[in-house]
Amino acid sequence: KSGEFKAFCEHTNFRNFSIPPKVTSNAFGLFKECTNLRSVTIHDDAKSIESFFFYYCTSLQMIKIPPKFASISDY
Repeated sequence: KSGEFKAFCEHTNFRNFSIPPKVTSNAFGLFKECTNLRSVTIHDDAKSIESFFFYYCTSLQMIKIPPKFASISDY
């Protein structure tokens, strides 16, 4: 359920991540403090990103967002 947990919070092994098709909403703080994360691809089914999704992802360089994306929350 969106907004309830930080699934990959502080996980330092991710470099590139692709959110799978059919995921329509992404959890609060999903990648919070993933300091080695460099790129994320969000597939066409996704409509929103919750707060703190990329908070303190200091290596993040690229986010691929679908054209019909609805909203991105803070941080």
